[in-house]
Amino acid sequence: MNRALEIRPLDAARDADSLLATWATVFGRERRRAEWEHQVLANPAGTRVFVATCDGRVVAQYAGVPTRVWIDGAERVFTQSVDSLVHPEFRKGLKRPGLFVDVARAYFDHYGVHGSDAVHYGWPLEAAWRIGKRFLEYECVREEVVLVRDLDAAPAEISAPEFTVQEVVPTGEELRWLWERCCGAWGASAIRDAAFYAWRFAGHADAAYRLLGARDAGGTLCGLAVLRRGDWLTPGSRALCDWLVPRVELAASRELEAAVLRAAERDGGHRVVTLIPEWSPHFLTLQERGWCVHPAPYRLAARCFDQRLDHLFLREHWWLTLADSDLA
Repeated sequence: MNRALEIRPLDAARDADSLLATWATVFGRERRRAEWEHQVLANPAGTRVFVATCDGRVVAQYAGVPTRVWIDGAERVFTQSVDSLVHPEFRKGLKRPGLFVDVARAYFDHYGVHGSDAVHYGWPLEAAWRIGKRFLEYECVREEVVLVRDLDAAPAEISAPEFTVQEVVPTGEELRWLWERCCGAWGASAIRDAAFYAWRFAGHADAAYRLLGARDAGGTLCGLAVLRRGDWLTPGSRALCDWLVPRVELAASRELEAAVLRAAERDGGHRVVTLIPEWSPHFLTLQERGWCVHPAPYRLAARCFDQRLDHLFLREHWWLTLADSDLA
């Protein structure tokens, strides 16, 4: 195929219609423009998209969702790779890198090698993982496991009536304060502030989330959980997308967990599933309360552009939940 291709950053005004048409061809379903604009253009951390065009038509994309991350006392950017695609007319096999790799290399050079992004990560499908490992310096961080709590198990104990748990819309100040109480125990974490939560949950175009907060008698927010309505992974499963609870708030943690389970049951769920780093004390604490470890169909991969970071650091020190993904 000897057709002139241009590989460059996204020009949303010029490329949006063509990109969405190609997206529908590749994935076999339409994508709502509002959903795409929310994820790509409204992200407070910025936009990360490279496209390949031919005769003015978008025929390939390598895209990411950036997040502001606090690490080593400074703000950096970690970016999740999402929705990479090549139009069927422009695909090649694994033996030759093809357009997918050409666009990805330009993307990584622009945002990582010569840009400011510290880490690009994602949960690639098997074919994308093989190509990324061979041509794009992907490294495996870990094979993911999830924690699962069946709702027909013994009910969670209610032991701290001094806490009130209800749906909340936390202020920016209390959300940032709560996150700062948590992140001191983490090596790296997305900054959980009002801008992040408003974009990730309140303004999300594709799913509804329930924010549950545990407040003490004085009204102080001591823990926050985000529950996704609707099935995730398997029928009847509800996703616990974020868990923002300081280690010292054990009583608040118990109350918040019990409220999450009750909310999931009221929503018609049979179990709750969450993704929490295995190094976190919460991973063990939740097991002690009846949550079980199950394998997940995801491999976390990453490419690091800061020589002080590698996949081992990410495995042992990066607080990562479903909130940091487009998985739920």
